[in-house]
Amino acid sequence: MINLHEAQFAELLSSNFGWLKVPRAFFHMLKINEALFLAQIIDLHYKALRENKISKDGWFYASQDYIFDITSLTKFQQRQCKRVLIGKLMMEAELQGVPSKLYYKLKWKNIAKAIQKDEEIILQKGAKYI
Repeated sequence: MINLHEAQFAELLSSNFGWLKVPRAFFHMLKINEALFLAQIIDLHYKALRENKISKDGWFYASQDYIFDITSLTKFQQRQCKRVLIGKLMMEAELQGVPSKLYYKLKWKNIAKAIQKDEEIILQKGAKYI
């Protein structure tokens, strides 16, 4: 099991200089759009953390328009991705405030477990890392 603090985990998976890191494990367990969306939400979590714009219990705001500008995922595609990731217990999303805005919360333990499980499957199959 990955024993990193949430901030370290977010930093490890976050983007640098406009590049978005998408761990290979995400592509093994998710469709491409979902993997991209999860990587972007992780990056936005880390950005909110750095800017002190995250609640004590891990909720942060990200607009669908902003996510579209970065990923080119339409609002419909984002809703589909969000539905899948919530179903896989990797994140939560809810409307908060007045006017309501969409807030996200990542389920770090479940994300780490999924990555670890994927790595174990790869090692069992004898795949080599290049």
